[in-house]
Amino acid sequence: MTDVSPSGVSCTHVDDTFGPHAGSCRGGFDFTLLFEETILILLPLGLVVLALPLRGRFLLGKARKVSDANHLAILKLVSSLPSRVSGFESFRGLGIVCADWVGANQSSWAMLAALQLAMLILWTSPTAVTTRTTVAASAVALVSTLGIAVFSYIEHRHTVRPSTLLGLFLLCTLLFDIAHTRTLWLRAWDWSGRILATVSTAAAAVKATVLVLEAVSKRRFLQPEYQVCPPEATSGIFNRSFFIWLNPLFKSGFSQVLDIDDLFALDKHLEAGYCRRLFLTAKAKCGLSLTPFWILQPGQPNLQAYLSSQSPGSRRIGCI
Repeated sequence: MTDVSPSGVSCTHVDDTFGPHAGSCRGGFDFTLLFEETILILLPLGLVVLALPLRGRFLLGKARKVSDANHLAILKLVSSLPSRVSGFESFRGLGIVCADWVGANQSSWAMLAALQLAMLILWTSPTAVTTRTTVAASAVALVSTLGIAVFSYIEHRHTVRPSTLLGLFLLCTLLFDIAHTRTLWLRAWDWSGRILATVSTAAAAVKATVLVLEAVSKRRFLQPEYQVCPPEATSGIFNRSFFIWLNPLFKSGFSQVLDIDDLFALDKHLEAGYCRRLFLTAKAKCGLSLTPFWILQPGQPNLQAYLSSQSPGSRRIGCI
């Protein structure tokens, strides 16, 4: 296998152009390496790195939702992936199980960072065939992974549901990594290229593991006051997108006639009584009347602006 296309053009030269089509290289069905590094690697990383500080600052101002036992997870940040992560029943006590689960998650992030460090070292070797952005993209990926791992820990502690931002980011970048890994295998002309492709394959597999761990529900690890949150509030983006959280209700309805008590509890922000108290408070303060179509009458105070200025969450815990 050589780096010359059937048309006689050097694929190394083609890969150092934006493309995006790699021409007759690699069977005529691939992107150029420069395009993949800029659009499939650097662009998603840049977007998520811009969003993380804002989201992290918002979360740090929120109450901690997960059990204090998660402090033990720090001890597992650089450990290997625990082999007992699937055997929750072998542990006694919520704290040990919770810390072990978070430890597995953080360990996966550490393994991903280690593989990306190996990729960076391999790309800087004299035998590596690179583009103008190869080393920069690899370095940015490594630094971003370390920052995202810290954000993952913050998100785990301060929310009741798996991170939507991380879930979507990992899913999209996993698909991009698969395409990039395919390119590396197709251009593996020598032993260094095959090593790069192998490490990239391992990194994609670890990222898939991280995606699964980030999507796991944290309900069993929540503090007691948040254990009453309904399943919808504690479900991640994939669970809610496919309505998986409704499966227990469907299963119960298949075997028996459902009663009102079988339905899931509503979050307090959605309860009719809570909304009625908000409305009556706004009505009393704004001097609203309940005549028909009062909300359409000109000159009425802006009820929506008043409701938006309230912070009822400080009086009672909500899950949303």
